[in-house]
Amino acid sequence: MTSLLPLLRVTRLVSRMLLGASLICASIGGHAAEPPAREESLERARAKVTDVLWRRVERERVLTVLVQFRTAEIDALADLRLGRGDRSAREDSQRQRVTGYREIKRLARTGLLRGDAPLVREYTQLPMSAVKIRNIAELTRLLRRPEIEAVHEDVLMHHALTQSLALIHRPPAGAAAQLGAGTTVAVLDTGVDYTRPAFGPCDTPGIPATSCKVAFAQDFATQDNTLDADGHGSSVAAIALGVAPGTRIIALDVFDGDTARSSDVIAAMDWAIANRSTWNIAAMNLSLGDGVKRTSPCGGPFNPYRSAINNAINVGIISVVAAGNEAFLDGLSSPACTPGALSVGAVYDSDMGPLNWSIYSDSSTAADKVTCFSNTASYLSGYAPGAQITAAGVTFSGTSQAAPHVAGAVAALKAAFPADTPGETTNRLVSAGVPLTDSRPQVAITKPRLDLKAIFPPPPNDAFVDRVTLSVTSGSQTLDTLYASKEVGEPEHAGNTGGASVWWRWTAPQDSTVRTTLRLTTAGSTINTLLAVYTGEAVTALAPVAAANSPAGQPATLAFQAAAGVTYAIAIDGRDGARGSVGLAWALDTDGDCIGDDQESATSTHALDLDSDDDGIADGAEDLNCNGIHDAGETDPRRSDTDGDGIQDGTELRIVAGVPDPDGGGPLLGTDPASFVPDADPTTGTLALDPDSDGDGAGDGAEDRNRNGALESGESDPNDQTSTPQVAQQVALPSAWLALLALVLIMLGHRASSRPRWTRS
Repeated sequence: MTSLLPLLRVTRLVSRMLLGASLICASIGGHAAEPPAREESLERARAKVTDVLWRRVERERVLTVLVQFRTAEIDALADLRLGRGDRSAREDSQRQRVTGYREIKRLARTGLLRGDAPLVREYTQLPMSAVKIRNIAELTRLLRRPEIEAVHEDVLMHHALTQSLALIHRPPAGAAAQLGAGTTVAVLDTGVDYTRPAFGPCDTPGIPATSCKVAFAQDFATQDNTLDADGHGSSVAAIALGVAPGTRIIALDVFDGDTARSSDVIAAMDWAIANRSTWNIAAMNLSLGDGVKRTSPCGGPFNPYRSAINNAINVGIISVVAAGNEAFLDGLSSPACTPGALSVGAVYDSDMGPLNWSIYSDSSTAADKVTCFSNTASYLSGYAPGAQITAAGVTFSGTSQAAPHVAGAVAALKAAFPADTPGETTNRLVSAGVPLTDSRPQVAITKPRLDLKAIFPPPPNDAFVDRVTLSVTSGSQTLDTLYASKEVGEPEHAGNTGGASVWWRWTAPQDSTVRTTLRLTTAGSTINTLLAVYTGEAVTALAPVAAANSPAGQPATLAFQAAAGVTYAIAIDGRDGARGSVGLAWALDTDGDCIGDDQESATSTHALDLDSDDDGIADGAEDLNCNGIHDAGETDPRRSDTDGDGIQDGTELRIVAGVPDPDGGGPLLGTDPASFVPDADPTTGTLALDPDSDGDGAGDGAEDRNRNGALESGESDPNDQTSTPQVAQQVALPSAWLALLALVLIMLGHRASSRPRWTRS
């Protein structure tokens, strides 16, 4: 049996080799079928590198380059997994790509000499590696490997250098607080000074968790021992947060001084792809470029950013890139030229007068005018505000500042529409944008300027000038105030700051002979509301008429006497800035009885001008705003029985005779003459009449003061003839009770005398 062991070991080894070969074939397709030693011809190899890079290698002793590997078959297989369209499909697809990339990189190394192309930086999520090349021979050996598609120069990138939020119609602060919630934006820049107030501030990234807006920070370039060398990255990050305050920032420092190497930028992109799920990264912002004009999209083999941007899209991350500041009228710099990137040019956000920008200048400026320095091209994605933008305490201008406006918008859309693919998110941005024409090129270019109004629309009557007209008689409306705002100069409704108001207008009937009352309520609202009525034609010059602040969980309700033909402005706001569904119901009350006309009719069984306390004065005339409280200038609706005789004043004094009867149905409710009790002269109305049931000369109300029918201390008996006040009297017990009490006392005394006595020994 022992003689068979070597044979079994060989068999297992061969089986493992065959299994490994099959896995390689499955992951890299046709490349695995090629013999590892087979190399491509020198002519074909030379085509994988630009003349500029070839000459640099000839000229320089050591050079870092970016190696791009062939992955067409790997990507094709992985793309099949994307057919499901859900997040798990994207994750499965990326895992398959990573496995394939790792294997093809290993195969490429098998054909090199020991020590060739030492690794500088590996990218786990991309089919790329950064290596050192020391001479042309070493470069040639690398280029002849069939697994390699191209070798790129490690290019130096440069910076692509407020009122802007209003221009793009970002929702007001209260509503915008949640925009981007649960997402992050990776800012590949000079770092972020997270100690600035714009970011929390933070003690360190992510701390304190409740306030710090910078979730993570890492240097990919040479460590410069500063959070942000020149404030550029802080400006970019703060702009993204300004658009989407609910998102958080991942600060990836890729700059060494004023420049950033492609190898470092791609390393940061590789990190973002690898950590996409941990941070729910919605966008990468790249406010940088190489300054070289590309008149057409740079999707060819010599663009090192192609794989990074495509793989980011595959896992749900959109790359937003500054178009560049070289004033190109028919081209973009890299990486903005990369297919799949959202390239962003710059516009002014307001009139700033003439401005000079180094060798470029604008003799005039205005909102939505393309800046003189902004690159543009037929394949530019769009525009956003880029001059002059103040954020995080610093002011910059450039397409660098335009790009993060879009990155923040991407985060806002990712949070609002989490199921959207990157393509669907981009379509929302483009379709909602305001068409803007750049007339500088020979052939004018029209592209969308970022605008969030169509994506996050405010209510139609958000602004005072857009107040909705209400019908004269009655009705009800409901709307959502999530993206409502409060205007500059708008008053505090019902004494509360609010912050999300909506407006209506209502005009009283012209008939001045009718007393008109309008009754309003916010019944049906899901939030605590403020309700206010004004006169005036400008939001900064309103005269208050009436206001109500709703009790917790209750609607606000009010009524006011309206002057004939006058137009009133009606505002509903959320108490303490609350936002949600609000309802408004209104009803005209022409008879002022605290019941809207819509609830009454000429045939109704109750009187239209209700006098619920029978005091001869209609309810609406006493309680003018129908709030149940005796307010200044009102008759007290609770005064109906001023003499305390249990009979209401109007019934005694017959003053109800002068009250109109709008429904023509006869006497008003509770005032039928048959119910009158005229104790004395019922016609004068000058005395408080009080019946004297017992004929003792004292009114019943004066004798039985609380009208409870009982004779109490200090009261006279309303049923006798003496009018003698009730006083305290000695209680007299019947004789039978006295005899019983004496017997009980005798028995108790006998029992006590027969009880044994105890003494101490």
